[in-house]
Amino acid sequence: MSDSKVYSGPSWNPGPFGSRRSPSPANKTDRLTGEPYSYDDTFRLARECRMRALRHLTVDDRLVAIRLIQPGFFLFPNRFLHLVAADDLPAVEPWSWLVQYEDDLYFWAETVAKQYPARSLVPFAKHQDTDDVFCFDGGDHSGDPPVLIIHTFASPGTEYRGQWTSFDVWWEEMEEHRAAWLAEQEED
Repeated sequence: MSDSKVYSGPSWNPGPFGSRRSPSPANKTDRLTGEPYSYDDTFRLARECRMRALRHLTVDDRLVAIRLIQPGFFLFPNRFLHLVAADDLPAVEPWSWLVQYEDDLYFWAETVAKQYPARSLVPFAKHQDTDDVFCFDGGDHSGDPPVLIIHTFASPGTEYRGQWTSFDVWWEEMEEHRAAWLAEQEED
């Protein structure tokens, strides 16, 4: 009988989908606590959030949530505030509002803050098929901040994917893209 080696593999749990990705060392510092963290923490949080039942937020809950992530002196655009205060959020597929479900806004606000601490970002929507998150420039105090596309989980310095000059410009272009996307879905 030959000596067979027993693989004693890493002590980490590959998760429910059997990921073979090894854990990364703590490669970032939390800007609030100063403690090290790794992207594995972010992936774990994402998995935990998605495994819980999603609860729709009420209008009051939405308005409180956006104020909790609002940087000092930052003003949300009026059109955005009117949309968030509506009983039913307008459909924006293939994007999703981060204020629609409990914890989505907090998760993405924490994620972009940890991944890109040099930026002041106020997330409000996410593309459903990618890691692109739409954020207001939190350093803008005009009440009409630009909208940035941030590709989350990209290395700092490579996360920026583009921007619109204002929420109104983003909204108009989003409606055009949404109409094209819906037409494409009908063809399939």
